[in-house]
Amino acid sequence: MEEEADTGVSSRAERKALEKAKILQRENERNIFRQVGRVLKKPEAERSEEEAAVLLLHRETVEELCRRQVRRNVLKRKQEEVYDDADELKSKVRQLAVAIKQAKHLVVYTGAGISTAASIPDYRGPNGVWTQLQKGRTVREYVRLFDVTERTSLHRHGTGRKCTHCGAELRDTIVHFGERGTLEQPLNWKGAAEAAGMADVILCLGSSLKVLKKYACLWSMNKPASKRPKLYIVNLQWTPKDDLAVLKIHGKCDDVMSLLMEELNIHIPVYDRAKDPIFSLATPLQPEEQDSCTREVIAAINGQDDCSPDPGKQAEEPTAVQGGWFGRGYGKGKKKKKST
Repeated sequence: MEEEADTGVSSRAERKALEKAKILQRENERNIFRQVGRVLKKPEAERSEEEAAVLLLHRETVEELCRRQVRRNVLKRKQEEVYDDADELKSKVRQLAVAIKQAKHLVVYTGAGISTAASIPDYRGPNGVWTQLQKGRTVREYVRLFDVTERTSLHRHGTGRKCTHCGAELRDTIVHFGERGTLEQPLNWKGAAEAAGMADVILCLGSSLKVLKKYACLWSMNKPASKRPKLYIVNLQWTPKDDLAVLKIHGKCDDVMSLLMEELNIHIPVYDRAKDPIFSLATPLQPEEQDSCTREVIAAINGQDDCSPDPGKQAEEPTAVQGGWFGRGYGKGKKKKKST
């Protein structure tokens, strides 16, 4: 019994010693990385002989840090917004206009970038739907003149207001960051795939394509490269489809579309706020719901009270990032990054 006990103590001691050795090794590697990193930040002419010797001694660490720097630089370039100059922009738009005129079946994929001119923040992801559709229930839609996602977040879509028809809680129609829309309606993947299959020209407006790139059916990837539709991209930043595009236009969607309409001789009607359908479609808040939101309305409907907070009430301290789904998703991402 004593021999077995001694064996158990010995094995535990060996495991502890092994774990301690691994910890010390990792700490030593971190120290080496920090030391080499400090040396690499200095200009070569300012490095001492000892520092040069450190780089020679830890060549693998130097190579790894250089690879990391290259990856950081590539990522930084991809995130930068690039603008074509006026002449280049017009030239590219003329090429796009020719392609559209010659196209037999044009398909356009739009992203949140098409609405940034209306002060709506862009985001990466498809448009959202709610779970009622998945259950096959009839959906009663409420259009509002304010951001309905004030109280919603990841996997929490309740807005705190009730349906006047059935009494159930109203839900937002957003696919929040971290979620994925899988419903057939109203996303209509089948219809989109059929349209893409017939397309000879695809125009992407204001989309990062980081989500759409995953759906091969939207790009006719089952066809030989020579028979796939010609791809034209309008975006200020890098997209994963840039290398496959016939033409990449670095410009704002509104500017590009204005020039394109001129080339196509299509008149752009002047926006008439009084005729905007959102005001006729919007459902006003019920009297008991007036305190259910603090978001500013786009414009008050005739006869409708403003849903902004009572001036007499003390407003809550604003957070660093405002907005419904956008603000909450951004805030959670920052917290998660810090904790890791």
